[in-house]
Amino acid sequence: MEKIKGLDTLRAFAVFFVIIQHFGVWFDYTSPSGKFITNVLIPDGGFGVNLFFVLSGFLITSILL
Repeated sequence: MEKIKGLDTLRAFAVFFVIIQHFGVWFDYTSPSGKFITNVLIPDGGFGVNLFFVLSGFLITSILL
């Protein structure tokens, strides 16, 4: 299997979401832009974990097949 560069980008986003969740979001929750960032762009660190697990499952399955 040849390397898929897009998967590295998705993995980087997954790690970013988890790091943001662990360190907390430093945006102002009362401003409209802060609400947009926390509710839409960075809703939950669990999304990053799920994305990472899906990517890992894809790569392991493709190696096994």
